Amino acid sequence: MTHVQNYGGDRLSLYTFGKAFEFLYKMTNLRLVQLPTQQLADKYFKNNPKEADTPTWTNPCNDKRHLEIVPESRKDKCQNLPDFVIVGPQKTGTTALMNFLKHHPTFLSSYDSPTTYEELQFFSSQNYKNGLNWYLDLFPDRPSDRKTLIFEKSATYFTSSPTIPRIKALLPKIKIVSVLMEPGARAYSWYFHQKAHNIPAAVKYSFMEVLNGKEGDDSQLLDLQNVKFSSALYNITIFFQRCLAPGNYAKHLAKWISAFESNVVIVDGDKLKADPIAAMNDFQHDIIAPSFVDYSKLISFDEQKGFFCPFENGKTRCLGISKVRLNLIIFI
Repeated sequence: MTHVQNYGGDRLSLYTFGKAFEFLYKMTNLRLVQLPTQQLADKYFKNNPKEADTPTWTNPCNDKRHLEIVPESRKDKCQNLPDFVIVGPQKTGTTALMNFLKHHPTFLSSYDSPTTYEELQFFSSQNYKNGLNWYLDLFPDRPSDRKTLIFEKSATYFTSSPTIPRIKALLPKIKIVSVLMEPGARAYSWYFHQKAHNIPAAVKYSFMEVLNGKEGDDSQLLDLQNVKFSSALYNITIFFQRCLAPGNYAKHLAKWISAFESNVVIVDGDKLKADPIAAMNDFQHDIIAPSFVDYSKLISFDEQKGFFCPFENGKTRCLGISKVRLNLIIFI
């Protein structure tokens, strides 16, 4: 529709719309009704129930009209949105990857979440309802030279259905990093993690008993094996197998690749454990780091701990033992 003014000084578009509505009123049986805002909102969310609970956050800084009204103190916040996200899955070495990246001079990690420990879990949890400002405030300011990549790590993202469209809406061109290791070893690492934290069912039952639990077994065992999701909207209950399902890599990766295509970066979790220096050097190339640093200068094998740790000021800075699982798992 053109906005060229006519001879009367009125906009041609307004004249045309007026005539169009007049035609509809006089020549058809259609009746146009203007409703109050609340009624329009109720009708919209009735027709779009998936949006009734929480809005989908998009990047407000892409809209010039928004930038005209946003407070000066927040105008640069969108520049701090992450360049890549480590999405998991759990127990594959994502924490080790994050810890190694924190010692690279051109990678900046998010701050720890005040509610979910080190992980933000924004896109996959109730934190999403906290709003975009909550998320933005958990990232450091980007240096003015912009030769830095900002990232966050939330291992719960990998298997979370709402996460992919939410990330896509806010960060359509972001890189997605997934760490994959042998699925059986990942599953056992998950079980051993529960056992190390004295989860009663993990202490009481063996790994194979947890895997083979079935309806009618001890409720503690079934609660450990599955996590239950209930949807009032669709009136359904879904049981998600926490131990094995994250290891179904093909199923989950297909969704990520469909959404982000070549921006999905895969890290070999087994290599990250056995030869992290080579794995981290490879990662810098895959993620296109602003500057390359040989990780033999940043991490070292700690003989006392028995695994690789960041190396700083002549000392290794190792993760707690709770973050390190068995180096060799033998299945009988």
